[in-house]
Amino acid sequence: MEQNAQTDNLEKRYQKLLEEYLDLWREVRKAEQEGDAGFTRMLDEERHAKHVELLEVGMRMGRGYDEVMFDILAREGNLKEYGLPECKIMRAGEVFPQITQLIIGDNGEEEMYFGAFQREWMQAVGQRVFIPFGVRKGWHLFDYQEFIQRDPGDKERVRRAYKVIQNSEGKAKFTSVISSRSFHNEVEIFGITCLPSEMERIFTYMRMHKHEVVPSEKFFAEEQLLKDWKEIIKEDIEKIYAYRGNTWETPEYVLNRLLDVYKGRLRHQFLSITKEIFAKEIERAHEAEIEARVEDEMRERDRLLEQVGGEEWDNKPSRETMSRTVQQRRGK
Repeated sequence: MEQNAQTDNLEKRYQKLLEEYLDLWREVRKAEQEGDAGFTRMLDEERHAKHVELLEVGMRMGRGYDEVMFDILAREGNLKEYGLPECKIMRAGEVFPQITQLIIGDNGEEEMYFGAFQREWMQAVGQRVFIPFGVRKGWHLFDYQEFIQRDPGDKERVRRAYKVIQNSEGKAKFTSVISSRSFHNEVEIFGITCLPSEMERIFTYMRMHKHEVVPSEKFFAEEQLLKDWKEIIKEDIEKIYAYRGNTWETPEYVLNRLLDVYKGRLRHQFLSITKEIFAKEIERAHEAEIEARVEDEMRERDRLLEQVGGEEWDNKPSRETMSRTVQQRRGK
């Protein structure tokens, strides 16, 4: 009982010191911006003393230097201190208030679903350093199937995450954190995870190659984004044609529905190429729908005529397909 009370007191003291340290660090930054060298030096000495005290209490709690630094960075929420203000940082288990699924590694080497053993699993894996690179959202495009919305920078963000991973000597892993109430209402944040003991090495690499790996659009090449976006549109259109749902969910209907969503969220240069691609696909889907409808009508006509039977039907020329009729309608 007494030991538990001591542990609780240490935790409270640690959290208080953490807040005090961060407040002092913000004051140091402000003094630096104002150009007061003497005041900055005085505040920085106070900040350093608070840091030493924080490390001492952390060690008494079983937290090493790297874990204390991670606590500081996670509370701050970004990597400004490492020259990476564009990058966020958090614990993998604190990305959402309610995590439905957490997948670490390309092949889901470690995977957690909401439910059994969540607390024990999260105490281990959920404490890892997580640097988010991008966001994807599930949307109610189809009635019976999940559809994930991606933005024009999605492929570039994934490439940048993997560049960090490939240069981390196996210390960083691709990670997806998912929260959902249904597959129509899902949010996925993807990025990289590593242990606190490996984070400084990874941050150093990212700082040295920030133009190639930092997930900020200001470092993205517009030409590459346009190329990637065309591929994303193509992949989305393929999903639409492959979908089998309600009879009224025709490709033409779903394509128009998705285009309306894009119109509200894309910048002009991306919207222009999107409209151009979708106009052609919607026309193709419309013609295919007419052809399918005519084919259905002709099949029904043939079925009714077959019911009549007799020599009269046997002597009639057989119908090849409706493709010739449709081609004539198209002027081919």
